[in-house]
Amino acid sequence: MSSSTLTTALQSATASVVAAAANNSSSVESLDTYYGMIPSKGGNMAFAILFGIAVMAHIGLGIWYKQRWIGVAFFFGLGLEIIGYAARTKAHDVPNGQDEFLAQIICLTIAPCFVMAAYYYLLAKFVIIYGQRFSFFPPIYYSYLFITCDIVSLVLQAAGGGSAAISMENNQPTDSGTHIMVAGLAFQVATMTVFLFFWFYFFNNVYFVSSKEGDYSHHKLTIKNFFDTDYKDELFSPQYVEIRKSKLFKWFPFIVLLGTIAIYTRCIYRVIELAQGWNGFLITHENYVFVLDGMMILLAAYVLIPPFYPGFIFGRNTKVVVPKSLKLSSQRRGLNDDQQQINNNTKSALTEGSDSEVPEDV
Repeated sequence: MSSSTLTTALQSATASVVAAAANNSSSVESLDTYYGMIPSKGGNMAFAILFGIAVMAHIGLGIWYKQRWIGVAFFFGLGLEIIGYAARTKAHDVPNGQDEFLAQIICLTIAPCFVMAAYYYLLAKFVIIYGQRFSFFPPIYYSYLFITCDIVSLVLQAAGGGSAAISMENNQPTDSGTHIMVAGLAFQVATMTVFLFFWFYFFNNVYFVSSKEGDYSHHKLTIKNFFDTDYKDELFSPQYVEIRKSKLFKWFPFIVLLGTIAIYTRCIYRVIELAQGWNGFLITHENYVFVLDGMMILLAAYVLIPPFYPGFIFGRNTKVVVPKSLKLSSQRRGLNDDQQQINNNTKSALTEGSDSEVPEDV
C-alpha cells in the first residue's frame, strides 16, 4: 500500500465517520443515559471496522516480518479498541446498558498503553541503528523503564475502572474510581512527556551534535538535508549502514514521532475528559471522542503500516537486536571522545594497511 493510497483511505474513513456521527448521534445532553446522549451506531461501527482492519494488518505484518513484540503490542491495544467501539455501537440500542458502558470506558481507556509499548521499543531500535553513544541510556533501558511505567498506569486505570464498576452496580458514587482512573491517565501523560524528552535528546545528538564532530560546514541545513544523514554516516554504527541508506528510513523517525504525538494528544484529552466528570462537556459530545481519541489511535496504528512498517524498512531477514545490557557501550565518554577514537582507529587501519574494521558501536 502506497503512502498516497493510505492517506486517501484515512481521509475517506474520517469523512465517513464524521458523517455517520452527525446523522446517527442523537446528541441530547439532557438525556438520562450513561453517556448523556445516544451513541452513534454508524460512527462507532466505522471505528470498530477500521480498528479490525488495522489489527489484522499488524498481526499479518508481525508474523511475516518477524516483529513479534510490535505485533503483540498492537494485537492487544487494537483488540481493546475493537471491543470498546463495538460496545459503543451496541449502546446505541441500549444506552442504559451498564455492561456496554463499562466495557467501552475501560477498554478505550487502557488500550493506548499497549500501543505505546510498541513505540517505546522503537526508540531502543533507533539507538542501536544510529549508535548507543548518542543516547542518554542503554537502549534496553527505554523498554524496561517506560513499559514498567506503562504497567503502573495500566494497573491504576484498570483499578479505577473496576472500582467505578463496583460502585455503579451498587448504585454508589463513582468518584473514587474516577479519580484513580484520572491518576493513571495523568501518570501515563507524565511518562510520555519524559519519553519525548529522551526522544528529542537522542535525535538532537544524531542530527545536530554529531555534525559538530567533523567538518560539515559546507553542508547547508535544509529540510531535505535534515533528514538525510548520509553525509556524516561514518559517525554512526557501521553495522546498520544499509538500513540508514534506505530513503524510507530517513523519514521513519518523523513517522514514529507523529504516531507518538497522536497518542500523547489522546491521553491528554482523556485526562481532561474524565476530570470533567461523567456529565462533562467532552464525554457527552461524541465528536470529541471520535476525533481526539479514535482518530488519534487510528493514526498511530496506520502510520506503522507499509511503507513505514518497521520490518518493511529494516528488512524481513534483518534483525536489529536490542542487547539486554544495562551499560552503554561507549561508557558515556562523550561524543567528541568517541569520534576521536573512531578517527584514530580508522587512521591506524589505513596506515598499517590492515583489514581491521572500525568498532561496531563505540
